[in-house]
Amino acid sequence: MLSRESRAISEHRGGSDYHWYKIGGPGQELLYSQNRVILGYLDHKAEIDQQLTTMYANGQRRLRLGIEFTNDDAPNRLHITNGAFAPEDAAQIVALLASIQHIGFEEVYVNINGGGANNNVRNWTEWNDTVYRENFSVVAHTREIAKASGLPYLLDLGGEYTPVFKGQEIRVHYCRRLWADYAAAFGAEDAVGFSIIASIANDRYGHLRNIYGDNPPKAFDLHIYARRDETNGTYIETSYQRFLHAHQRIADVGYGSIPWVIGESFYNDGVEADQLAQAIKETGQRVLFLLQFPHVRPPFPKPPHYSDVDVVPLQFDQYISRGF
Repeated sequence: MLSRESRAISEHRGGSDYHWYKIGGPGQELLYSQNRVILGYLDHKAEIDQQLTTMYANGQRRLRLGIEFTNDDAPNRLHITNGAFAPEDAAQIVALLASIQHIGFEEVYVNINGGGANNNVRNWTEWNDTVYRENFSVVAHTREIAKASGLPYLLDLGGEYTPVFKGQEIRVHYCRRLWADYAAAFGAEDAVGFSIIASIANDRYGHLRNIYGDNPPKAFDLHIYARRDETNGTYIETSYQRFLHAHQRIADVGYGSIPWVIGESFYNDGVEADQLAQAIKETGQRVLFLLQFPHVRPPFPKPPHYSDVDVVPLQFDQYISRGF
């Protein structure tokens, strides 16, 4: 049994980003958008429920699910009309959440991303108010489904949408307006705003005050992976360093008291767990829970056609043993 001290690393037991129920192997990048849990749930219910049962039995208690939607005919995404999911797609989400609750998971965290040619703000070269309003409506529809499930839930209004400090002005405006509209309609207690890539070289903290003002979300979500020099295998930015940098920069902009979720980290990785635990102990930063992404720390050198999705995330023992 874990000691009381080791349990205190994060405030709650974490789990996984659970987006794909089947992985084809390294180099099969198309699987990044195929075999999605939500899109395939009703057709593959027995297989997915068995994976969920195994994850729960292995100690996982929280899941992050990916909603990627589009108003065009792009494949492997949830399709929307007039700002709402198609009925068959909404039914997939409702059924999946019901199974997650039945199996016993304590909380679900839903990541909402516009996709396709129109709904992904990363592709915008000019402001599109019609699509913005459509995206906000999808966020509201997702929240309605999550709330109706009866599960404790948390929402990411745009996966890794938090912009770099220079050169992404449209995204700054999008995030600022969406957060203001969301908070006015629903409050700030069930969302993290927009998750953050925890990079040192590309600062993504300078616009936080500009986006959230005096009404920040209940927590920030940071995605923390080590960055490696692929010419020699040395680490340029370790997870420990990225955590310390984020802690300082978030305090610099006046949000030092806000707790974090670590929404992505290497899969079941003891080195990652040790570094993050060390940084938490040194800084005293509150971390609500940690979620692992189904991406194994890459070997060096990377093989040709290396994929960023490697496993179905059934195990979590390396993080549990460090108090996550």
